[in-house]
Amino acid sequence: MNQGIIVGILSILFYLTNLLGGGQGQPIKHVDPPMSQQSYAVLGQSGTIIADRVTLRRSPSGDAQALGTAIKGAPIIILDKKDNWYKIRPRSGVEGWIPDYALAVQETVPSQPDQVVLGFYPGGELAYDSLLANGTKLTGLSPLGWQLDRYGKLDASFDPEEVGRSLYFAGNREMDTYAHVRIAANPSRLLEADYLREDTINRLLSVVDEWGLKGVVLDLAYVPGSEQAELFRFLEATSAKLRQEEKTTMVALPWDATIDYETAANAVDYLILKTAAEPVHGQVGPRASAPEVEAMVQEIVGRVTPDKIILSISTGGDT
Repeated sequence: MNQGIIVGILSILFYLTNLLGGGQGQPIKHVDPPMSQQSYAVLGQSGTIIADRVTLRRSPSGDAQALGTAIKGAPIIILDKKDNWYKIRPRSGVEGWIPDYALAVQETVPSQPDQVVLGFYPGGELAYDSLLANGTKLTGLSPLGWQLDRYGKLDASFDPEEVGRSLYFAGNREMDTYAHVRIAANPSRLLEADYLREDTINRLLSVVDEWGLKGVVLDLAYVPGSEQAELFRFLEATSAKLRQEEKTTMVALPWDATIDYETAANAVDYLILKTAAEPVHGQVGPRASAPEVEAMVQEIVGRVTPDKIILSISTGGDT
């Protein structure tokens, strides 16, 4: 099986930066969604310069310092709007403000892709720059920052304005959005107690509703062999609850020959197969080689329907 076939039958997920710890602070119990801001209403929209030549300025004023120029036909990404001015980023990377008459804003048309291309967004300026550069390649976005401990306690460790900015970007580009929830390495207490499982599932649904998301990605760094059956029952119950609200449940699992991927895939809507080791000190772990990825794919497609698989490819922000 060559790499072209792999991409043809599987959906794709990639990290938007190699700084997986970017934008994260101390864990807190609950994070509320940010209030809507005017700038977010246009963030991420595309446009084209229609003036023969226009000067990019430091602030939204004709008297502001000139930073550079953009020529007719140049594609841009919109970052902000104030009165009759747009803040834009051309491909040159020089951001600046231009008057609205110099720009034609393109209407976002939802695409119907054959593949799911889901970006994990850790926050931070490098990730934000990568999001702006790669946003047109994505069909979905999953901000990192929620954690589920072994007792089912759901915490968050991110800047709500940072996550809000990424979600408005995704919304303006008609992307699907998902909460990324890391599950403790040993969630034994959660799996043992019925009341903890039910409470946790309700908390997950609450996060999805509060943030206006399409669903959740449950990310496991480790799957204990002795508790696989209980874990998959928890995933199945979570998926059933979210599906009642027309929400999607995904589970991200490491490659491990002892994991029952068929049962895991049957429990949720999508199975994300990770091809890189867990991050260490904020850096993406070692990536699997092409032959290793091919071996994973050949093994798993014999047990799981290919259209339920998302192949996690850690690009470190590369395009």
